[in-house]
Amino acid sequence: MAKSIKVHQKKRGRPATGRDPAITVRLPQTLMIKIEQWGAIRELTRSEAIRGILEQALAPPSQNKPAKKRKAQEALELAERTAERLVDKSMPSEERDHCKRRVVKGPKELRETREDLPKSKP
Repeated sequence: MAKSIKVHQKKRGRPATGRDPAITVRLPQTLMIKIEQWGAIRELTRSEAIRGILEQALAPPSQNKPAKKRKAQEALELAERTAERLVDKSMPSEERDHCKRRVVKGPKELRETREDLPKSKP
């Protein structure tokens, strides 16, 4: 006797594309354009761009700080190297350090008016 062939009936509807639930969100056209531009720069689809933006926004702040601190440190080192070239080598070392600090940190008068720096203790 011949074996019978088993036939699996196909499921109705569109095949599943992913395991995560679909979420519908209404966004203004201007925001959608910004999201698509952000994704285009990174060569992402709209869905990937939205997921990427959400992951960045929800990342713990501790993950963002090292990059900022590293960039700040690099900027400081670059300023110090530039100041080293600008300061006169024939000056005494104390005066040379003072001039270098003024170039790197800026004049005291300007440092006091900057709003992005913490206020110094009196």
